[in-house]
Order: sequence, then C-alpha cells, then structure tokens
Amino acid sequence: MRPFLLSALIGFVGTATAWGNIQVYPTRLSLSDTARAGMLSVRNRGDKAETYRIVTSFFRMKGDGTLEAVTDPNDSERPFMQFVRFSPRTFTLAPSAEQVVRVLYSGSGDLAEGEYRCHLTVEPVAEEKTGGPGKGPLKIVLEAKLAVAVPIFFKRGKPTYELALENLRLVSTPDGGTAAVFAMNWTGNAYPFGEFHVLLAKGDGDPTEVGLVRGIAAYVSPRTVTVPISVPKEKLSGGKLRVEFRLPDAETAEKFVEAKIP
Repeated sequence: MRPFLLSALIGFVGTATAWGNIQVYPTRLSLSDTARAGMLSVRNRGDKAETYRIVTSFFRMKGDGTLEAVTDPNDSERPFMQFVRFSPRTFTLAPSAEQVVRVLYSGSGDLAEGEYRCHLTVEPVAEEKTGGPGKGPLKIVLEAKLAVAVPIFFKRGKPTYELALENLRLVSTPDGGTAAVFAMNWTGNAYPFGEFHVLLAKGDGDPTEVGLVRGIAAYVSPRTVTVPISVPKEKLSGGKLRVEFRLPDAETAEKFVEAKIP
C-alpha cells in the first residue's frame, strides 16, 4: 500500500471545494430521521483518468481543533460507521467527469437521541496491471496523492447543545500578525457548527468586522479557536473586541464574548 495525503473537511458548506485534483460537493452531509439518504458528488479535476475508492473513517478532535484518525472511537463520541451505506465504493473518472455517490443511514429507529458522526474518505487509487490468466487477481493500491475526508452526520430526534465562549485574548502569529483566541465550551448531544465574526468597537462609532472564519465545528470541549485579525495590532489599542458565534449565513449572534484592549 502506498501512502496518501489526507485533507479532512471539517465544515465548509455551500460551493464545491477542490483539494488537489478532487472536487467534492457538498463538503458536509447531514442525514436525519426524516432524511435518511443523501448524495455526494466527486469530480476529477485532473488531466488524466483516475480511480477512486471510498471508505468509512473516524477522526478524533484535539483541543486545538486538529483531527487525528482513530480506529477505536468510544461510545461517547457517537460514531456511526456501522450504520452508513454508500454506493459505488470504487469508480474511475475521466478528466472533468463526475460521479454521484448515494449515502444512506441503515440503522434502526431505536438509536438514542443525539447527533452521530463519521467521515467518508475518498482515496485515489491505481490499478496494478497484474491481473489476467495466470497472473493473479487485479490489485488496487493507494497512490501518493491527496485524499479527502467528508464529515457525515446523522441526527436522531432533536439533539441540542449549550455553548459558551470564554477566555478571549489576542496573540501574535508566526507571520507577524495578530489573532483572536478563545475557547468553545459546550455540553449536549449535538455538535456546535457555525462561523465566528470578530468585531472591533472604538468610542461611539459602529463596530467594524476585523476577522472571520466559517465552517467551524466542535467535537470536543473545550475547543480552542483562532481567528486571524485583518488590521495591524496597533489599530486595536483602546478598543473593545467582540467575537460572535453565528449559525451558517446568519446575521445575528447566537453567542458572543468580549474583551477590552489595553
């Protein structure tokens, strides 16, 4: 088996997202009691035919928001790989060609209420030309190319969460810039997912947006979030910083945290 590079899509919803020569849409798929089936579209953006394989996987989130693949998720992480069915599992695409993959939740109706998750990983593979009479079976191996992991969710009942944003502070970034850092503390049986807007207020003027990140999810609590600030640090002095959590594309804050800047 050859190595491959993995990009885990933690959130980004809406337009198709391309990673290397693979384009996937949507980049986050949600199923539920009333919508047990969905679809993913995989497009080959390269200049030659590619064969892809799809497998289930699970990623554990660390406190800094990074993900690591694990093979032994515990029940408290609410994995549901065993309940996911999808087709096709392997396919070949010509350049610019597209494949629709059907995804289905096949579990029973007595699953405990909550939001469950796993990933479907799209892996580029290559066929070893060893098949044929007297040459053994045709083999499929992974290539050293980019793979894409798409988060898949299933909502049983009406899962909810309680979220608090805490410990807002400013830090310097390696590139010489500034970022707002804070913690997402949450409880419940659903996963917070949304976007963070950083607003700067000075005096009696209207607040100005100086930072934004979209598609942020939390699978662990607390989870640290870092939002780059778009203005020089000296322009922040004497103001008040406010970080708002909003649901995707919403205009009003669900939660917020504020801090005065010396």
